[in-house]
Amino acid sequence: MPPLDTTSAVRSVRAVRPTAALGLSGSLLALVSAACSVDTDPPADTELRTTHAVVTIERAESADGTSSKAEALAGFLNVPALVDAHSVLRLVGLGLDLPEPGTCTLGTASVSASPLSETALVEFVDAGAVELEVSGARERLAPYAFPTVTDSISGVLYTSRDRAADPLPSGSRYTLTASGLQIRASYDAPRALSSVTLNGTPFAEVANISTHSPLDLTWDVDAPGDIVYVELAASGSSTRTICSFVDELGAGTVPTEAFATEAAGRVAVHRLRGREFEVPTGESSRGQLRFDFAVAANVTFE
Repeated sequence: MPPLDTTSAVRSVRAVRPTAALGLSGSLLALVSAACSVDTDPPADTELRTTHAVVTIERAESADGTSSKAEALAGFLNVPALVDAHSVLRLVGLGLDLPEPGTCTLGTASVSASPLSETALVEFVDAGAVELEVSGARERLAPYAFPTVTDSISGVLYTSRDRAADPLPSGSRYTLTASGLQIRASYDAPRALSSVTLNGTPFAEVANISTHSPLDLTWDVDAPGDIVYVELAASGSSTRTICSFVDELGAGTVPTEAFATEAAGRVAVHRLRGREFEVPTGESSRGQLRFDFAVAANVTFE
């Protein structure tokens, strides 16, 4: 394995959370200070611990089809059994909190998590060679030392080496392997969203959205169990609306009253699929391979 590179982590490691930007997710370093140190020593405690693996594949395409980007991010979190792993994942940007299907969250975006006890050491462990095989091609994810969020969190994250879309296609079978944890999982990625309309107009043709009435969306459905979620975000503001729907419904309605008149912004429509896999390191250990494929466009709320 190549030496861990904290400088590359500053450039390459991305947070995975809902965002309306075509550039996918924001930098993890927005959550840490410039003076953070890296500690990759294993935790000294001997209490019962579990491993929670999260591997995300994100793609984002412009509504007009002129640009696309993609990236993979993987973290293998080892925590004491009594620690809420989801809170830790949310703290470092690997959590994904969505409203229940058929509901929305309105208002301002925020990132919060319960502080960890000084004695509750958690670590993103070295999982050996982490690879994705798609359509016969293999891509080894690059390990990077994780910039410490608090004195209680340290370790290694894995990420794709660039943001090219071709190596991470939609509608293909993905095989994940992590040699150090004996993980192997294969699942089909969802198809990219297609035939998306906003108030009856093809998404690529939408430039303005009225805030005086709800926004009706339609899309071509994919597989049962998938989720479609929609983000409306105002530029230069934390104002955001996120709504979640069952994919197979093929339609949903989004409230727009949270947005000011004539505010520039962005709309992103995501198809989300999550699949569980086994992490053979303990009875309570588990993993999730998460696909999040989006189509997005700049708009004006008026």
